Amino acid sequence: MGLRPDQIERLGDALSSAFDQFTLNQLVVTRINPLGLSAYTSIYLALPIQATNLIVQANAQDFTPELVNAARELRPKNDAFLELADELSLTAFGRSEPQRRSDLQRTIRAKNVFNNLFLFRSRLTEIEFQVCRIEVPVTKATGETALMTGTGFLTGPDLVMTNYHVIEPLLHEVDEWTGKPADVRARFDYKKLSAKSVNDGVTYELAEPWLVDSSPYESAEEPKGEELDYAILRLARSAGDEAVGGWPAGATPPKRGFMKLKTTGEAFAPDSPLVIVQHPSGDPLSIAFDTDSVIRLNDGKTRVRYRTNTEHGSSGSPCFNLKLELVALHHAGDPEYDHPPEYNAGIPIDVIVALLAQRNINI
Repeated sequence: MGLRPDQIERLGDALSSAFDQFTLNQLVVTRINPLGLSAYTSIYLALPIQATNLIVQANAQDFTPELVNAARELRPKNDAFLELADELSLTAFGRSEPQRRSDLQRTIRAKNVFNNLFLFRSRLTEIEFQVCRIEVPVTKATGETALMTGTGFLTGPDLVMTNYHVIEPLLHEVDEWTGKPADVRARFDYKKLSAKSVNDGVTYELAEPWLVDSSPYESAEEPKGEELDYAILRLARSAGDEAVGGWPAGATPPKRGFMKLKTTGEAFAPDSPLVIVQHPSGDPLSIAFDTDSVIRLNDGKTRVRYRTNTEHGSSGSPCFNLKLELVALHHAGDPEYDHPPEYNAGIPIDVIVALLAQRNINI
């Protein structure tokens, strides 16, 4: 970007009047070249000559936009820098833009919607209270023990949804492992409070009877209509009606609440965003975003593939669109082991709602 002679003169006058040798050198060090003015001119010359030499080198080496913008930012009330920036059509990033000022902003991806910050934050807080870690202690006939974990979320005051395969050892032996419903815990508010502090949360036991409804899983690309890998568990207490703990003294803590299962009509357009709130690897509550997430919905609309990250322990996590509407139940990852994983997969909430209606289960 070459300057006309009159612009060189005006910029030189503005630089030598707005800066002294020390501050002009600092401008160059911090914005242009760590070597400072000495990279472009002798430091023993008069300031106006140093400024002119700097401008000449800026023209030759194509950093005039950066020089003008740096001067404008450091001396924002200097009319000369503002006028030069306007004449050169400079943006705050330093390079010329031929568009009109009204054209300087663009919506790049329409699927990445704008969210009201207050409503988004409030909704995310609600979700935080309603997601839990599912803890299933299991044993083998040999006496070996383990803790299997998954993720779940409240779908009613005393109802939690997770994957069928998370609680499967409670129903029959799985790879020699079995568990007892009385030992299962749903742990809410298990989360990091700081880099070194973890809140252990609060646990809820299962009621008796504990299984409200379930649907087994199938790894096939086009599973049967009732192979949706979900389980709805009843808790011994109504967690959703109870107040959330850890609130400051004197404040009124909110009730935990729950997520209503309802048809959303989510189309799962390719490359649309997907958000998953989860307990990856059984760790404290986490959230994973991917704004280029959805890969595709299968033909039967019973599985959706996406790129949002999960780990073991994330099974049963709620999946949301960018409006934080519940749209899917996460259930599996890429089963192939001869290549890096390419996708995760979930069950659209719409097909779960449809199956519950078909079974006359109202939750």
